[in-house]
Amino acid sequence: MNSEPQLQLTPEERTACLAMANGDSLAARRAVALLALHEGATQPLAAERCGLSAGQVRYTLRRFREVRLQVLEAAIGNNAAENELQRKAIKAAKKAAKREKKEAKKQRKREKKEAKKAAKAEKRTRKEAKRARKAAAATGAVAPPPAE
Repeated sequence: MNSEPQLQLTPEERTACLAMANGDSLAARRAVALLALHEGATQPLAAERCGLSAGQVRYTLRRFREVRLQVLEAAIGNNAAENELQRKAIKAAKKAAKREKKEAKKQRKREKKEAKKAAKAEKRTRKEAKRARKAAAATGAVAPPPAE
């Protein structure tokens, strides 16, 4: 096992692969290969684990990097019951990824709003200090040093 995996699956993609890994279909074998690569296995070792050739594993990895879970959708065969489970797993993973992306966008928006609020408060503090220095200068009192 390598210390660094060749592939990083999101939690949703990992869940989808685990759901699809049961069975002997091409999609199931590809899912097993992706899981093995995620766990740090080399491509030849992943091929051995899933029953694909090393070339098929390389292809699966390359296509996964291009189209993510769609590489598994393309491999779904004719077994209707197994296909339905696999499609549901893929759909759930896509939905979760979409939710995750939306939540990240909301979080960035909140952080931006907080940064604006902090900048505004800092500006207000600087203005108040400037007014205090002017007032002190006008009365001849010692003004506090400018805030940095």
